[in-house]
Amino acid sequence: MIKKTALIFFIAFLLCGNAWAAKAQSVNPDPLKYLLIQDGGRVKPVSTFFMESMLVITGKARFENEDPTALCLAWISDPRAYEQKRFILLAHESLKRMIQADLKRKYFSALELAQNQEFQKFLKEVDARQKDRKKLNNTELEALRLYGRLDRFYGIAQGTALKIVPFNKVSKNAWISPVDLMPGHELAEGMDVKLRFDFLAVFGTVVQTFKTKEKSTFNTSAKILVAIQEKIAASSGINFSKYPIRQEIFYNALAPFARAWKLYLLAFLFLLTAAFWKNIWIERAGFFVFASGFLIHTLGFVLRSWIAGRPPVSNMYESVIWVSWGVVFFASILGVIYRQKIYILAAALVSAIALILASSTATVLNPQIATLEPVLRSNFWLTIHVMTITLSYAAFALAFGIGHYNLYLYGWGKASKEKLRAVNLYVYRAIQIGVILLAAGTILGGVWANYSWGRFWGWDPKEVWALIALLGYLTILHGRHAGWLREFGMAVGSVIAFLGVLMAWYGVNFVLGVGLHSYGFGGGGLSYILTAVIFDLGFVGFVSLRHLQVSPTKGKLANKQ
Repeated sequence: MIKKTALIFFIAFLLCGNAWAAKAQSVNPDPLKYLLIQDGGRVKPVSTFFMESMLVITGKARFENEDPTALCLAWISDPRAYEQKRFILLAHESLKRMIQADLKRKYFSALELAQNQEFQKFLKEVDARQKDRKKLNNTELEALRLYGRLDRFYGIAQGTALKIVPFNKVSKNAWISPVDLMPGHELAEGMDVKLRFDFLAVFGTVVQTFKTKEKSTFNTSAKILVAIQEKIAASSGINFSKYPIRQEIFYNALAPFARAWKLYLLAFLFLLTAAFWKNIWIERAGFFVFASGFLIHTLGFVLRSWIAGRPPVSNMYESVIWVSWGVVFFASILGVIYRQKIYILAAALVSAIALILASSTATVLNPQIATLEPVLRSNFWLTIHVMTITLSYAAFALAFGIGHYNLYLYGWGKASKEKLRAVNLYVYRAIQIGVILLAAGTILGGVWANYSWGRFWGWDPKEVWALIALLGYLTILHGRHAGWLREFGMAVGSVIAFLGVLMAWYGVNFVLGVGLHSYGFGGGGLSYILTAVIFDLGFVGFVSLRHLQVSPTKGKLANKQ
């Protein structure tokens, strides 16, 4: 009788809600950190799922400074109240016009989107185009993303997306939700009746006590819920010890890449200050902070590899954190060899900018740890090809950073010819490393293509732009060796040639969106990239004009033959 009463109570508060919404941080949800969920093809802490959901739905890791787990629990405890709150991201101007939404607003409620007839009509048109295998434009893709945000919210609020019951004897390898434990649901058939109703009752208590802010009861119930989950898993033959849960919880709490960019930026400021004031203690502080950032960056990369069970270079976000790590790695080696601070200074700024972009553009660069597409599931080829070719991007990014400093010296500095030649040499060495790695990575990519797709080279857009980038840098190296380019031409080339890398790295995946490398496709950020490129080209053009006006060899970028 008690179990039936608990079940009725659970159904009542899960499907209904009153007019008020509990403040998400009234109760600390920390006791739930060891509760697991199956999502995206892997098992993870439920806190990870809620954090990823918050990024998907709102575009922010913490919407209105609320803890993601706490806010999602609030959705579950009072779905009707939160259905009317505006937190679902819609910033795409074209889509807002298409569905006749308020152009001045960035966030909308689930209810108004669900009741928007124009949106529903447009979704049907997009679905029809998908079925006809037609290429979707950016507005249509954004409509699908918006539907995904809406679906994710309702899935959490109604409990259907919470695959936290590790019972997979009916549906092989697939966990089920608390909703599936209710009478009449076939997915829970065969489960021990006591475990089934205990889980429902305790889950209901967890959500209700969170809503009523009963901290002590919530903490006790959360621990019991985790224990029941472990019992259900054991009855299904699932061993939780094989999942790196503690490592993932630590990784989430550490937020290593957000910490790393702050340290890199601080190191840059220290070293820049020391360069002007000639203060040895500020300089040492800069090197120490830089090394600390690199250690945390490395730890984050190792933890992410451990959690994912593979090198984390399968999407744009992961490649950004890897390339930024490579920039620091190469800078450290070259800095020691040549005993030059400019490598560290450039690497600190370039890596900080890259990690800031990775941390602040969650709607463009998805930080979620996901399972690999079938074509990527050979860890050997993933490690050899992808990591090699993206490391080349790191070397080119370092040359790009030092190249800007070199252009500054030509445009405004009063450096001697010896210093200009020295800095030019540093750019040259970084480009040499990049060319070797890019050439090797491109060749190994052909081997992987033959292994995966049955052909070594197919003029896929990714392959073509990798080749263009390689030829661009080879032209610079050959031009320097043959005397076609003077030192200033090398500085300009190190900046301009990086556009080829940018196209191969970002443009093919986020602009063209075609080819066999479909596992890396994404969208967004084009306006920011174009603005940065135009600004940078303007900087190069301005410095070039300024240099050619004051140079003794006016109008000449090349050596005399």
